[in-house]
Amino acid sequence: GLLAGDVIVKVDGEELAPLMEGLDDTAAAAKAVTKIRGPKGSSVTLTIRRPPETTTFDVTIVRDEVPLISVNWQMLDTGV
Repeated sequence: GLLAGDVIVKVDGEELAPLMEGLDDTAAAAKAVTKIRGPKGSSVTLTIRRPPETTTFDVTIVRDEVPLISVNWQMLDTGV
């Protein structure tokens, strides 16, 4: 039920905006992640606003491992 561009307003009923006040984007994202992460198999309820709408809705998700895709590189003989 989540789409690109959705805004997470609350995590388990706790407003995120006051926690992020005065933080840059990187620090704010890190703060949100700490609220969303938890033990694998546990659930968390996210309150979502989907612009341009002003109303919100709740989505409950079950936490799981999220694989991180890394980048591999190789230097070619051509210098690329």
